[in-house]
Amino acid sequence: MNQEEKITMEFSDGAKNFELSEQSEEISISLASIEFYNDAYQPNNLSQNHWHYSIQFNLITKGTLRATIEGEEILIYKGQGILINSNILHRLAQEGGQCCTTVSIQIPPHYICPKMETDIYQKYIVPIVNNPSAKYILLKEDGTWRSSVLLKMNKAIECKLQKDTAYELQIKAFVLDAWVDIIKNIPVNGDTLLDRLHLTQQSSRVKAMLSFIEENYSEKITLSRIADAADISICECNRCFRNVLHLTPIEYLIQYRIIAGCRLLSTTNLSIAQVAGAAGFTEMSYFYKIFKKYTGYTPKKYRNTFHNLHG
Repeated sequence: MNQEEKITMEFSDGAKNFELSEQSEEISISLASIEFYNDAYQPNNLSQNHWHYSIQFNLITKGTLRATIEGEEILIYKGQGILINSNILHRLAQEGGQCCTTVSIQIPPHYICPKMETDIYQKYIVPIVNNPSAKYILLKEDGTWRSSVLLKMNKAIECKLQKDTAYELQIKAFVLDAWVDIIKNIPVNGDTLLDRLHLTQQSSRVKAMLSFIEENYSEKITLSRIADAADISICECNRCFRNVLHLTPIEYLIQYRIIAGCRLLSTTNLSIAQVAGAAGFTEMSYFYKIFKKYTGYTPKKYRNTFHNLHG
């Protein structure tokens, strides 16, 4: 996406054209910061599972977004949005063979309330961000409270783009107002306590194993080493990956290595053999075969196509 590409967004008062720099900008309020981004998801670009402390909002401005949230797939269409909770494993990609663009906002819980020890934080933040049943909220104009949240988040983006007097305070006002809607409508006790604790434990184990893979993917990795990263058995390792990501550990490792290969092909001048080795593949023939399976391109064609698109 060009740095100054125009984005059309639908608000309740009609379509408006805005320019939002692709570079992130932080707005510092109350010892925390909120960040705005332009994101573009291209066909055949692999994305990896990740998580972060901030609550994430995505407004779809073009195409269709496919969100995979702890193994569950959700499609979000143009004009709709999604809120992904703090520390939830997720992966975002385009759907349908066309580029998908979004405006995203990263909202740290401390932006809503800066002091964890206060009653407000414990009463209105903790029950949502620590609720395994509230992994995400799909936002669309359906006449429910979700419509209200979507409108208020859109208005926050509008304030950021127009930058009128005291726009930082206006942004925070809209975010807080949206949070009130969420508090009023998200059930805190949806699952049994046992179910919630079990899911949280498996998610924590998977995060530990994903961190191990991220740090060691270029080396020889066995299933036993992955399981050891979470101090669990191989059987439990497989079960955690299946329940949380709907993948086997080895399938995830291969996907991560392919993503690393894509990054090296597009950002370095390493030979294809060097890329394969750096991404953790020991056999060139297998690297070619599995790379084409996941991306639709040979490594050489992927590199050439990327350079042609990006100059």
